[in-house]
Amino acid sequence: MTDALQIEGLTISYVTEAGSLEAVRGASLTIGPRESLGLVGESGSGKSTLALGALRYLAANGRIDGGSVRLGETDLGSLPARRLREVWGSRVGLVSQNPLGASTLLRPSAANWMKWADATSSWTAGLPGASPCRCSTKWLCRTLARW
Repeated sequence: MTDALQIEGLTISYVTEAGSLEAVRGASLTIGPRESLGLVGESGSGKSTLALGALRYLAANGRIDGGSVRLGETDLGSLPARRLREVWGSRVGLVSQNPLGASTLLRPSAANWMKWADATSSWTAGLPGASPCRCSTKWLCRTLARW
């Protein structure tokens, strides 16, 4: 079975007035079909840059200096811009954390957990073996959408 997403040695930098700033150096990861991945790290550690770079959705001053990204059998690095836009949203997506709401999600409490469980209970109704808490955990852990 083909990996859903494979990132090999991805290096990303930003061009600034002070010169080139390397934001991600040699990142590699693999996500299999039906797997999810949560990227966790300190502020400024390159989480968003890695995710956006993998999708080739960097700011104008961002550039991919090395590595490769494959979505199934498709090499995202070789796709022309028009074809890449077709892939965004139809085959790949990004679920980004809202920085203003992050403290609520990062400081779990029974009340917050129950809100998530309640909100997802309608999604799990009738699914064998699915509990609201299990599905809530899976949903919260998605940083990169299913590939």
